[in-house]
Formats: sequence, structure tokens, C-alpha cells
Amino acid sequence: MPSPNQIAIEVYRILVNTTGVTNYVGNRIRPEVIKDSSATLPYIVYGIRNTEPENTKQATSKMDTTTVVIISVHNDYAELSDLGTEVRTALDYSSNITDGISKIFFQTEDFEYEDDFGADGAYVLTQQFIAKIRR
Repeated sequence: MPSPNQIAIEVYRILVNTTGVTNYVGNRIRPEVIKDSSATLPYIVYGIRNTEPENTKQATSKMDTTTVVIISVHNDYAELSDLGTEVRTALDYSSNITDGISKIFFQTEDFEYEDDFGADGAYVLTQQFIAKIRR
């Protein structure tokens, strides 16, 4: 069974090998956090939020559900929207999944504007995906 770290590595691998994503962010794709609010925009931060078993009455779970969060930050709303589309296309029902990850599918997204981000503020897109993990 893939660990949360292995799932994160696979998400990273998919994103950095998707030209539509790297055309916007280059290699600025990082796990969990970018500490500097003056970091070069745009960029992506990704992480694993939780893993839950799909319980059965008769035995231990054979499948886990893991929540993957992708946060994209950009100073241009239209380009952020396009970047979000590229991220969703790359991950949603991805066929480039490593052994043990059954599928990744899109769940939700949310746009925000952070006016205290850097000198001019930034738009933030949070996308949530579900990864189905075979145990």
C-alpha cells in the first residue's frame, strides 16, 4: 500500500510532467508550504490531508480514501483559472498512476483573493482531489 509520502511523490511526478502546468509554474511545485510570501508567482503547493479506510463488516479495509490538496497561487486571475484547469486535467482520473493507487479524481475547488500576500496580493485556488488506494 502506498504511504501518504508515496502518494505525494506521485502527485508531484504527474504535475511536473504535465506541460500545461509547467508552462505556468516552471519548477515551482513544492510539498506542503512555501514559507516566503514574496516567493515568485505563480507556484503550486500540494499536500496530503487525511486518509480514511473504506470499512467493511467482515474484514479490514481493502481500499483507503486519501485527500490530496493542491493550492495554486498567481497574481493573474485568468491565468490562475487556466492553471487550475491544467492541474485538474492532469490529475482527474489520471491514467499515469503508480501501483497501489487505483485512481485520483477531482472533488472541489475554491477561489480566493489574499490582499495581504506580498505587495499586491494574490489569487489562490485550492483544489481537492480524492485518491483511492488499494491496500
